[in-house]
Amino acid sequence: MKKNKKLLRWLPSVIVATIIFAASTIPGDQIQASGYGQEKYQINAHFVLYMALAGAVYYASQNPKRTVLICFVYALSDEFHQGFTPQRSPQIFDVAVDMVGVIISTLLWSTILPKFRKHKNLPKK
Repeated sequence: MKKNKKLLRWLPSVIVATIIFAASTIPGDQIQASGYGQEKYQINAHFVLYMALAGAVYYASQNPKRTVLICFVYALSDEFHQGFTPQRSPQIFDVAVDMVGVIISTLLWSTILPKFRKHKNLPKK
């Protein structure tokens, strides 16, 4: 039963990764037509989605280095995947924005939250 519980902790990561993958499959012309093709929307989407992914991965792994590594590999694979999506192309800038979100989220989860739990006498898990 304990192994199933650990495996279940990865479910939020899978859900967020699936949302990111689905967003990466939207052709560029459809993004432009929706009104969300502006750079500021795309940057915010990358930042927020990868903050969420990092939070979910940290929840499952409880390891900051592993969280950053997993999210970095996923960001690279996401950009590679976009190279096969019509009117989309891989951008190293997007990976950089993704990683800013990942690092901020990982820092929040790994440093601030444990201190809050300790201060508030909340259970660790």
